[in-house]
Amino acid sequence: MKVQTEMISGEKVYWAGMPNPKVIFHSDDWTAIPFTLIWTGFFVFWEANALGIWGRTPRAGGSDVFMALWGIPFLIIGNYMFGDAFWWTGG
Repeated sequence: MKVQTEMISGEKVYWAGMPNPKVIFHSDDWTAIPFTLIWTGFFVFWEANALGIWGRTPRAGGSDVFMALWGIPFLIIGNYMFGDAFWWTGG
C-alpha cells in the first residue's frame, strides 16, 4: 500500500477505497435538512419584513434597520447549513 511509508509505527489502515457515489443522504440528514429549511426560511421572511418588501414602510425610529442587521448573521448561518447539507458534504 502506498500510505504505509507515511504511517507511524503501530498505525493501521482500517479502510481504503472510494465512498459509494450513489449515497446522497445520510441518516442524520432526515433531521438536519428540515431544520435548515425552517431556519433559513424563517430568517428570509424576517429580513423581508424588516426591509419592508411586502409594502410595509419602515418605522421612523430606526428599529427596522436594527432588525434587518440582526437577521444577517442568522441568514449566513442558514446558508452555510443549507450549503453544507447539499454541496459541501464530504461524507
